[in-house]
Amino acid sequence: MEKDLAAILSFVFEKYLMPSVIALIMSIVIYGLTPSDLPFVKKLDTWLFILLGFLVSFAIVMLVITFAKYIKKKINIFISKRNYEKEKKAYEEENIQEGLEKFWSIVDGFSDNDYKLMMEFIENKNEPIIKEEKHNYNDWLLNSDWVHKTLYKKGERKLEVFKPSSPDAIPVERCMIMPDEYKYILTKGVYEIASYSYNRYGRISHFKRNV
Repeated sequence: MEKDLAAILSFVFEKYLMPSVIALIMSIVIYGLTPSDLPFVKKLDTWLFILLGFLVSFAIVMLVITFAKYIKKKINIFISKRNYEKEKKAYEEENIQEGLEKFWSIVDGFSDNDYKLMMEFIENKNEPIIKEEKHNYNDWLLNSDWVHKTLYKKGERKLEVFKPSSPDAIPVERCMIMPDEYKYILTKGVYEIASYSYNRYGRISHFKRNV
C-alpha cells in the first residue's frame, strides 16, 4: 500500500508540481499550527497527519486554480467580445462614411427640383409624393432607381373651348392631354442614408443648399 501511495504521490507531483508544492507547504503549516493535544491529532502519525493535510490542501488549491481559470476564461471572452464590438462598430462607421461620400457626391449634382424633392421625402418620412410624369430635362431623381413609383391616376384627354374676347370671333376647340400621375417614394436604402445624413450632419450633400 505504501508503494501504491508513493506512486500516486509521485504522479501527482510530476503532473501538478506547483499545486503539489503549495499543498505540501500548506499541510506542514497546518501541522505546525494545530495543537498536539487534540484527540484526533494524538491518534494520527505525524506523516499521516501531514499526508491528510496535503490531500485536503491539494484539493483546495486545485479548486482555487480551476475557479481562477474559469474567471480568466470569462474575462477573456468579455474582452474579446468588447473588442469585436469595437471593431465591428469601426468597420460599420467606415462603411457608412464611404456610403455617405458617394451619396453626397451624387446629390451635389442635383438640380434644385431634385434637391427639394429629396428634402420633402426626408421631412415627410418617405410618405408617397404624387407627381405628373413630366420632368425638366435636368431633373434626375424621379427617373432614377433611387425611387419606387406606381401609377396613381391615368392621364386623359380633355376638350377645352377657348372663347375669344371679341364677340365676332369664332370659339376655338383644343384638345388637352393630361399626363399620367404617379406616386413616388425613395427606396429603403436611399431613404435611410438620406435621413441619417440629415439627422446627423444637418445636410444631404457636401454643402448645405438653400432652395
